[in-house]
Amino acid sequence: MKLIAYSFAALLLFVASCNTFKTTTGAKLKPVTITDPGELFSTFDLEGTEAAVSAINALTTVSADEKKDIYKYSQEGNWPGGMATLDDRLKNREEIKKYNAYFLTSFAAGDRTVNILKVPMSKNGHMKGAMGLDHDIYIVITSLGIKK
Repeated sequence: MKLIAYSFAALLLFVASCNTFKTTTGAKLKPVTITDPGELFSTFDLEGTEAAVSAINALTTVSADEKKDIYKYSQEGNWPGGMATLDDRLKNREEIKKYNAYFLTSFAAGDRTVNILKVPMSKNGHMKGAMGLDHDIYIVITSLGIKK
């Protein structure tokens, strides 16, 4: 009976570890589900928002280079073609929900909580065509648009 209990515990640990993503610093990020792509911001000015800059600077889970990437790859101009414009995002709402995304940080913006998600290329090989990734992207989205 103990062997079964230990085996079950090992299986649970294995499943839990499969749901996380390890960053370049070795930190494990928790997965989140994008439930409402209408809540994402495609041109949010992270660099011009003090609370966002503070939240990103406080991150210990990513390298300094990745912090720079957050600013660059959180803008629609650096997203895949299927997300590059509002029309594209409206057409691909259900596809956007299929991305494997991971929680990085959050900050307050007015009366909303805004989250920054990492969408790693390495965990999204199943996304093809206009939704395929050739680099990691970052999504800025309110808490109403995700499930943690």
